[in-house]
Amino acid sequence: MSDYSERKRDLLAAIARTDRGLDIRPEQLPAVWTAVTRLEAVNPTPRPVALPVKLAGLWQLAFTTSFDVLRLGRLPGVRLGEVYQYLSPELTHLINIAELEPPWSFLAGIVAVTARLQPVSAVRVAVAFERGTTGPKGALGYTEPETFATRLIAGEGLPSVPLPSQGSPLPWLDTTYLDEDLRLGRGDRGSLFVLTRVR
Repeated sequence: MSDYSERKRDLLAAIARTDRGLDIRPEQLPAVWTAVTRLEAVNPTPRPVALPVKLAGLWQLAFTTSFDVLRLGRLPGVRLGEVYQYLSPELTHLINIAELEPPWSFLAGIVAVTARLQPVSAVRVAVAFERGTTGPKGALGYTEPETFATRLIAGEGLPSVPLPSQGSPLPWLDTTYLDEDLRLGRGDRGSLFVLTRVR
C-alpha cells in the first residue's frame, strides 16, 4: 500500500461515524487534524487551481468543521441529507447544495448557494457568494445536484435572493489535497472540508 493510500485510509477512519462532523466529540478532533496534516504532506496535486479538469465536478461532503454547514443539521424538525459542492469546468462558479429531509418526504427541500470564483494562487480561490435558493424539491424541479447546479449557473429563472456583499478581502478556499476521488479544503475562517468525488 502506498504511503498516501495509508494516510488517506487513516483520515477516512478518523471521520467515520461522525455524520460529517455533526456527531463528532471534542476528543476526536485532534486525530482528525493529525490525519489531515499527514495526508496534505503527500498531496499528489500541488497546483490544483491550475488543473481545472482534476478539480472541477461534483463532490459530496464527508466531513466538515464549518459552522455554516453544521447549523443546517441542527434545525428543529429537519434532518440534514446529503451535502454537495459543484465546481464548474472552468472553475468560474461554485454551487453548494444541502438536501433537507423533514418527517414528511413530500416536504423535502434544498438550500443552495451560488458563488463566483476568482483564482488567487495555485491552491486558492476567492469565493464571492452571490445568491441563495431554497424551497421544496418538487417546486424547484430538483432531481439531482449536478443538473440543478448547472441550472443555477445558467440563471434559469429559479427563485433566489441576493446575498450581502462579503466586502474585501473576499472569503477564500484552499485545496490542500486532491486525488482522483478525495479532496481536502481549508477555508479562511479555519474551517475544514473533506469531500469525495461523485463525478
